[in-house]
Amino acid sequence: MTIEREFHFTYFRAWAELLVSVVLFTGSACSQDIVAGNRSVQPTISIQQLMVPAKAEKELEKAKAAFQKGEYAISKAYVEKALERYPGYAVALVLRGIMNKCEHKLDLARMDLERAINSDPGLGLSYVVLAGVHNDQANFQEADKTIKHALSLGEVSWRTYYEAARAAAGNHDVGSALFHIRKAQELGPSKIPEIHLMKAYILVLAGKPKQAIPVLKHVLSIDPSGPCSEKARSLLAELQVQK
Repeated sequence: MTIEREFHFTYFRAWAELLVSVVLFTGSACSQDIVAGNRSVQPTISIQQLMVPAKAEKELEKAKAAFQKGEYAISKAYVEKALERYPGYAVALVLRGIMNKCEHKLDLARMDLERAINSDPGLGLSYVVLAGVHNDQANFQEADKTIKHALSLGEVSWRTYYEAARAAAGNHDVGSALFHIRKAQELGPSKIPEIHLMKAYILVLAGKPKQAIPVLKHVLSIDPSGPCSEKARSLLAELQVQK
């Protein structure tokens, strides 16, 4: 069983939900409010964001509205228009980076996120998404470095710790991986299958397959036919054969 390759998977639904939400915010603290759900965080507006032309902001609002209607291609077109009006629009670059990530265009996503960081180094969400791209590409050392920078900026969310767990597991630092995935559980909604699936993988790496079995069953109970279910069933079958 090659557990390491499972740290590469992307999770469209979770990032798509973030994409819809993040356009409502313009500051480096914004994703805490989006992701935690149980506390109110006032976004910090950077100098770079104050420079964004109103027309570019309107294009981004149109992108949000289109995405909420399920019009993904139209949404991306509006993001492109926002960037035409202001190429250094960090939030728009992050959004396009998330879209490219969800479409498995990882090199394009990485370039967008690096441009966003260069434009607005204080936008912590950029580092979280970039760490996710590094994890998808199995570049775990770079992911670890990137996610630590996000945490240093106060980017505390379940996604931050989820990506930290993926990076630590990929680097075979099982203790840190367990710590980070438990933090992700504490901060995230209870029914996010990606968190529980990653916890199961980490438990297997930690030599605790029996503890992973109920976690996998929980994944199937909360997401019986979703994107995580096939992976959960496959790993569960392997572990039950080994019992």
